[in-house]
Amino acid sequence: MSKVCKKCSSSFNVLLILLASRSLRSCSAPCFIIFFQYPKTRGGLFLVHLILTLCRVMSPEVPYRGDLSRTGHFLSLRRFLLLLKIGVTVIAAFSLCWIPFLTDIEQVLQVVSRLFPVGRGLFEDKVANVWCSLSILFKIKNVLSSQAQLRLCFACTMLGVLPSCIKLTAHPTIRGFKLALVNCALSFFLFSFQVHEKSILLVSLPACLLLSEAPLMATCFLLTSTFSMLPLLQKDGLMMAYVITTLIFLLVSTALLSFHKKTSEDSLRLKPFCSFIRRYIRWFRLRETLVKLLFYSSMLVMAALTVASCSFAPSPALPDLFPVLISAVSCIHFLMFLLYFNILHLWESVDGRNKKKVS
Repeated sequence: MSKVCKKCSSSFNVLLILLASRSLRSCSAPCFIIFFQYPKTRGGLFLVHLILTLCRVMSPEVPYRGDLSRTGHFLSLRRFLLLLKIGVTVIAAFSLCWIPFLTDIEQVLQVVSRLFPVGRGLFEDKVANVWCSLSILFKIKNVLSSQAQLRLCFACTMLGVLPSCIKLTAHPTIRGFKLALVNCALSFFLFSFQVHEKSILLVSLPACLLLSEAPLMATCFLLTSTFSMLPLLQKDGLMMAYVITTLIFLLVSTALLSFHKKTSEDSLRLKPFCSFIRRYIRWFRLRETLVKLLFYSSMLVMAALTVASCSFAPSPALPDLFPVLISAVSCIHFLMFLLYFNILHLWESVDGRNKKKVS
């Protein structure tokens, strides 16, 4: 039953992204509510979809060719009606989902505690987020109280999602919406309170939509996201499946996308950003050899850790050596991906002919 629920959750997640990207926001609202009720998702992560939907509703839209004197008032009324429609849909979907639990206050509290498990601590196991990686240097749980940890997580998460939300509100495009999904979901994964290892899959789904636009970085992100779950896969006896599927994905991506050859500024979509940097640092160049070196070094480190975790038993003094190294390496990668995808979004051109405006 648990596996069926997980498959349904993933299917609804894909449906939500497709509906939202097609501007069917009121239709995507019930899918968001269904996700939100699923305990394994950790309710906070699906606030990503709510935040981005609100940003798109409140964003300025393309003026009509009609009476320009009435355009501003018409668009304001249209946005208000759209927000009202989504609000009614959300409330109705919430009501239907919560009716079975409203008979007893204890049941309501149990559901809320499952959606937001704040009583379970800052993190569990060796998840590849910032708080678990920082705990290698100093124990945050021993330094800060639970309330202070919650406030810190909230502040860092909001700072992480703010740039994409502002850009999406000011210049809503379909490509920008996909980038905002990745940036906001990754910020929630890295900085929010009580994140599960498998929550990285909620970032991987929108990242798949970027394979054709940024093949090298999207492929590397998907490989890293799977690698970050290595201790979990090893615990479940799925190492053979992990190795085989990873090799198949690499072969298919190499054959269809030739991602390993797309290392130039244009291929990485970093030309606007690099041109901006060159205004102040004229000698700045993003060398293809440097990009290739970083990519192959990253793959080599992940392959070495995979072989080592399978071949060698850790010292009794350091029983969690390999899980800690895997989470730390993955976290460093995720922080670099967060910076990269934010740069793509913030320096996204809104004047190109091939950029579709979101209605």
